[in-house]
Amino acid sequence: MVQFLISHFLDPSESIAINTFVSRQYDYPHQLNSLTYLPGGTRPDVPVYVLTSGRTGSAGEAFPYHLQALERAIIVGETTYGAGNPGDTYLLDAGYAIFVSTGSAQNPITMTNWESMGVSPDIEAPAAAALDTALVAAYDGLLASDAPDDQKTLWTWGREEIAARLTPLSIPEDQLADYVGTYGPRRALVQDGALYYQREDRDPILLTPVGEDRFLYGDDGRFRVVFERNRRGVVTALAIESFVQPRSVSQRD
Repeated sequence: MVQFLISHFLDPSESIAINTFVSRQYDYPHQLNSLTYLPGGTRPDVPVYVLTSGRTGSAGEAFPYHLQALERAIIVGETTYGAGNPGDTYLLDAGYAIFVSTGSAQNPITMTNWESMGVSPDIEAPAAAALDTALVAAYDGLLASDAPDDQKTLWTWGREEIAARLTPLSIPEDQLADYVGTYGPRRALVQDGALYYQREDRDPILLTPVGEDRFLYGDDGRFRVVFERNRRGVVTALAIESFVQPRSVSQRD
C-alpha cells in the first residue's frame, strides 16, 4: 500500500527505489520501486503535506518517512511512534507468546529507517493543530507563486482565517471600545468581552479578529469587517469587504 500511494506523487517515467526489506525470510533483499503505471494517474508536481501524530505507526510511518527522504513532502505534526521493523509472533510454553523482529526496512537514501526513533516532522505541531498548521504552510507556498493578484487576495483571506483559528488573536476590552459606535445603518457593540456587528434590528454577529482592525464576519469567510482610522488613529468608518459584492463603507456618526 505504501508503494502504491507514494507512486502517485512521483514521476511515472522512471521507477524510483522507495524501500528495501532485509529479512531472514528472503534469500535476497526485497526492493520496492515506484510504479510506472497507475490507473488514477499521478501528480508528481503537486505540493504534498503529510500529517503525523505520536500514534502514527508502522506502515503509517513508512509513507511520510520515504516521501521525506525523497524531499517530496513536508511532514507536519508530531514525531511518530517508531515501529519500523517487521516481524512475527511466536508461541512459547505455558500460554506465552513473543514478538520477534525478523527483518528491517531500509531506505535507499538514508540507509536506515524509523525504528525506535520515529519520523521527525519538518514542521512541529500538536496533532490536533497539524491540519491548520499544514494549511497555513500551503497558503504560504501559494502566495509565493506568480499567481494573479486577485487569486492571491483570495488565498490571503483563507490564510488569515486559518491562522486566526490556529493562534486566536485577543483584543483587550478597553481597546474594543475604539470600535464601538454607530456607522449609518450599522453598529459595533461589545457584549461579554467580544465585539459584535449589527445592522439595524437584526441579530448581532460576532466579529473575530484576523488582523489589525480586520474582523471575520461570523463564520462566513466571504466577508470581512474593516475599521478605518484617520491620521490621529481614531476610528472613523466601518467597511464591509467581500468577494461577492462591492466594498461598502459607512462613516461613523
